[in-house]
Amino acid sequence: MILERRGKTVRVREASIGRPLVIAEAAVLMQLSMGYRDADDAIDAGELVGTGAQKDLARALFPLQVGHMWWPDRF
Repeated sequence: MILERRGKTVRVREASIGRPLVIAEAAVLMQLSMGYRDADDAIDAGELVGTGAQKDLARALFPLQVGHMWWPDRF
């Protein structure tokens, strides 16, 4: 599956064989999704790899924000 962004719209579609995807470790994706890091930090560290358009999508999906986790979800 591939996430595509057009303006403010994000859609999911099937990936064609051989098409490059954004590559990142699960720990990096968790940090990005929780807002603890932004995509540019992971890109600069070489931990988020992809085409220019894919990196732009990662920047749009994972902005830096105040990381918060509800108490029941803590472990």
